[in-house]
Amino acid sequence: AAFEVRKKSSASRSEASKLRFEAEKLSTRVQETATQIANLEKEAAENMQLTRDAKMKVGQANTDAREAEKQVTKGLEDLKVIMDELQNLPTLDDQALDRLQESLDKAESDLKAVDLDGKIKSLTEAKNNHQRWMKQYEDEHSHLRLEVDNIKEILNQLPDGCFKRIVLEPTEGPSRAASFR
Repeated sequence: AAFEVRKKSSASRSEASKLRFEAEKLSTRVQETATQIANLEKEAAENMQLTRDAKMKVGQANTDAREAEKQVTKGLEDLKVIMDELQNLPTLDDQALDRLQESLDKAESDLKAVDLDGKIKSLTEAKNNHQRWMKQYEDEHSHLRLEVDNIKEILNQLPDGCFKRIVLEPTEGPSRAASFR
């Protein structure tokens, strides 16, 4: 009888050791999963900030584009004034032509100073970059959201505690002290 009790006790101890190992493994998995969730949420927050920054840069590019459009409109208006003056001149004298040439030169230098070609090129590049960045951020945000949801599902599937109770010592029958006598 004592041998059987020792044998059962040894088996119970072995089973308890296995269960403790499994519980520790499960606890480690839960902690790792929680850490992964925290990291993914942090990364998602960083990506959202990058998205906000990109939106702000797009807004600035739009402001620059509106300013360039105003300058082009002003240049076109200046040219229209010069054309109107040319058509309304009763006679073409040198002074009037010189005045018109100066106005034309000023309008031309104003347009060159604005560097519309350069601004258009840089605005187009900025727009393309922002569109590409937004697409990348949106794709990454969607991917991270799926990862977070997946990890939360895994975490929700894990038990909150260990509910399987294994009796290591028999509770019925003779007491332990009595069996060793």
